Amino acid sequence: MGITKESKIVDVSAGGGFPSLDLIKDGYDIACVDGFQDQVDLFNEKAENSGLDARCINSRWDNLGNIFEENSFDFLFCRGNSFIYAGGGWNEMIEINLNKSVEDYKKTLAIFYKFLKPGGWIYIDKFKDTETSHKEKVGQIQVAGGPKEELIFWTQRYSDKKIRQASMIRKIGDVESGVPNITYDLLGGELENMMKEVGL
Repeated sequence: MGITKESKIVDVSAGGGFPSLDLIKDGYDIACVDGFQDQVDLFNEKAENSGLDARCINSRWDNLGNIFEENSFDFLFCRGNSFIYAGGGWNEMIEINLNKSVEDYKKTLAIFYKFLKPGGWIYIDKFKDTETSHKEKVGQIQVAGGPKEELIFWTQRYSDKKIRQASMIRKIGDVESGVPNITYDLLGGELENMMKEVGL
């Protein structure tokens, strides 16, 4: 795609730093943003511990215009299934308004688009359209000598209502805990059409 270490890149869902911190270590020029302060703090702590000057900025996507100039980046990426929460629902239970969700997606895509240089690239990922509702153990953790916990990924899709819920559940014995994530059940074709509508 012609993206090199001289390219200007922005990660708009930087989270705790994967994969941007590794790319920055390799010499890539990446501006990093995340909308959640706990993730920004984690990113910045990892960067400092690695001896990197890079820092993540805490900002919602609708505020990016106060941080970056238009036509600034050769490549923008929004990974980790983050884009689907453009209208909220990440770690919170909200009522999903289908029309508002679609408008929020379009507004966010338009914001992303204006920061790309002419000929720039955008990368957005999301769950597969073929994903089925499921609940499966994906790992086990033990924190600071505490009890062993199972990590369980759970997702429920209500295709008739166009709603998707998901959670990473921590299970100790028979007790499960996790935070809710709920969003519009966005399909790939819908996303492509929205991207075309905003000029991508």
